Amino acid sequence: MFYEFVLAVPANTAKAAPAELEVPLDAGAVVGVSVQFPRGCRGEVQVAIFRSNHQVWPGDPDTYISGDDAIVPWVEDYDLDDVPYSFLLRGWSPTTRFAHNITFRFNLLPLDTARAQRGAGGLLARVARMLGVR
Repeated sequence: MFYEFVLAVPANTAKAAPAELEVPLDAGAVVGVSVQFPRGCRGEVQVAIFRSNHQVWPGDPDTYISGDDAIVPWVEDYDLDDVPYSFLLRGWSPTTRFAHNITFRFNLLPLDTARAQRGAGGLLARVARMLGVR
């Protein structure tokens, strides 16, 4: 399952009052996430992804994701297996003169598929074998 959402971050949005967007998903395992910053952000638009008032990405609550004309992707293994099946996107840009639209993408697998892949034939096991780790 693939999901794409756009968070509109107005100019001069304070971190204390960020732009927010609750994004509904289905139950599943998040296996990939990406955040796309348009040209002109110059690293001045910062975002983070939350669930139940807990910052999920980036993992350190004192950090954020930013960029300029860049897509920031990462591989993930996060089970979304209890309600609500959603994330809260937050963005702020206290030093910008223009609004920016930040695009978030989530790739999910059905939970049973993801759990089966975590077994002996799963991705992590295949990578470990490839690296010679038993």
